[in-house]
Amino acid sequence: MRSAVTLLSQPYRPFFLLAALFGALSVLQWLLWLEGSPVAGPVGVNPLLWHGHEMVFGFAGAIITGFLLTAAQNWTGMRTVGPGLLAAFVALWLIPRVGFALPQMLPMGLLAALDFALLPLVAIALGRVLILTGNRRNLLFLPILLALAGFNGAVHLDMLGIAPGWGRPALLAAMLMVALLMVVMGGRVIPFFTGRRLPHVPLRNPTPLHWASAALALAATVAWLLLPGSPVTGLLLGLTSMALLLRLAGWRPWATRGEPLLWVLHLGYLWLAVGYALLAASSFGWGVAATVGVHALMTGALGALGLGMIARVALGHSGRPLVVSGGMVAAFALVNLAALVRVATALGLGWPGLLHLSGTLWALAFALYLFHFAPILLRPRADAQPMPGHLRRG
Repeated sequence: MRSAVTLLSQPYRPFFLLAALFGALSVLQWLLWLEGSPVAGPVGVNPLLWHGHEMVFGFAGAIITGFLLTAAQNWTGMRTVGPGLLAAFVALWLIPRVGFALPQMLPMGLLAALDFALLPLVAIALGRVLILTGNRRNLLFLPILLALAGFNGAVHLDMLGIAPGWGRPALLAAMLMVALLMVVMGGRVIPFFTGRRLPHVPLRNPTPLHWASAALALAATVAWLLLPGSPVTGLLLGLTSMALLLRLAGWRPWATRGEPLLWVLHLGYLWLAVGYALLAASSFGWGVAATVGVHALMTGALGALGLGMIARVALGHSGRPLVVSGGMVAAFALVNLAALVRVATALGLGWPGLLHLSGTLWALAFALYLFHFAPILLRPRADAQPMPGHLRRG
């Protein structure tokens, strides 16, 4: 009972726990489905569409929800959700995940409706505290969340047979929206965390480059949706990649080599630049399939940044030292190795078993996170200090 109360005390706790659990199990389930298991996924649904949907709206959706609802408490000093509403949000995320994994348990239409409802409600909860406190700087997350919800709805309409053909472009656009979130949030927190940990290292983080990166990533997303395969789209994707590389160079990534909680984030941002560059190559028709760039973004950037952030945020917000064990260092290495193998597989290199190797490495990385962080997420803060969100409940 005490663990359940603690788990629902802050948004990052249940959602980071579920993200890691789902990150490990869903990829293994996907591998079973590829092997033809009759009970591995929803009946009559395109396996590729389902896999992509669950990685974006299941895995990434849990991290995004937990992170934004927790971060907003620091931004505003107000609690975004109480235990009851947080439990409802968890249920909206969890029921579709279980329902999709166990076909025929619930009607697909009901699962789709529940799954669709989460992100708009998160946007409302986030928008309430931002508007009440006049925090305009972070209002930009609201249209991103609502756009993700719209793309989620389009994918569901396709999977339900109502709007055939909508799913793939909507899913690709959603992946780029997730990448945009990583561009923006990574651009804020990576230099901040680096400067705090390595105050002697001179960092360059010009504001114009921050906004240029975000604007280019947004423009590339819109262009990908409206003009797929166009040289204009390729140009915007390439410029985004170059802007991200310029930003990363200013953060002195080599100086973080002795700090696992930092280098995993820097590597994740590098994967972002690589992903945009590979998508640019695809748009220019240079013989690179779009799936190569997609996996660089989703397996590489999302894997490394996601794992690094749920580790760093969990330690910081639970009042524990910002250090990780050798097991978590191994997890950071494994998730990056999984990305390398997956991109190599998408490029047609190696043997077919590499796909299974990549999924296994990914699952091991998040299993290690669960082993090391589940006790932290289920226990009260180590320093017994309240979170900023406890100060004003709104």
